[in-house]
Amino acid sequence: GCLIENIHESILFKNSLKSGYNAGISKSKFCAFTTSNDIESDLKSTGVKVIYLPEIKDVGKDLDYKIRRYFIQAWLAFSVANSQNTYLWQSPGTYWMDRPDNIISSLPIVEVLWSYKGRDDIRGAPFFVSFDFFIPAYAERAIHLLHEILLHFDLVLAWLSLDALAAYRLSENNSRYGTSTHIIPPYTVLHTNLLKYDAIKIKEAIASKDHPMAIVIPIEGLAYDQMEKLLKDSGMWLLDSSNK
Repeated sequence: GCLIENIHESILFKNSLKSGYNAGISKSKFCAFTTSNDIESDLKSTGVKVIYLPEIKDVGKDLDYKIRRYFIQAWLAFSVANSQNTYLWQSPGTYWMDRPDNIISSLPIVEVLWSYKGRDDIRGAPFFVSFDFFIPAYAERAIHLLHEILLHFDLVLAWLSLDALAAYRLSENNSRYGTSTHIIPPYTVLHTNLLKYDAIKIKEAIASKDHPMAIVIPIEGLAYDQMEKLLKDSGMWLLDSSNK
């Protein structure tokens, strides 16, 4: 599942789709969510499932774009899990090198799986998780965690970080309620913040014999032009002008 709200994200997502097809992922595995009629129309040509949500198109319209996006991300994650569906949530720029079922089958069975962002932000301690690639089950405690992230969303306004809020509530829920979690090792899913967005190091990781199964280009921490440049500089850009 992926939230797509503007043309920049749509282009990044199309690049992600192409990497997924190259890795053997079926179109039927992908699902895009959007509140934009223009994006719904733009993504129809991809053939993936697009869920259009016009009822919430005005939610947070007076907020900074990223803050609005963080809220809708958090709301979607909760709503989908609360509807008894398990989704893997990805950023628009995520680059696939293997199928998601292979990623999940290589990991322990827990209530929430998270990509590891790295230790740059002390607010992320002790788990240092990222909302840009995570998998909540529809288990009761996972749903409760996602609900608490929504209830404490005012902290995102202060911290300007959905990842920091997720780490805070995960730490609380893990210690208080025993919510089980596993941090996906970076040799399985590599968050590019861990390599300081260094294109040379990312290239080396891709070329290695035991390369990651997915590479996270995050929404949080990068501007859209930085995401595209990083994908191009590290050899992960698969689109030409006709694909955009």
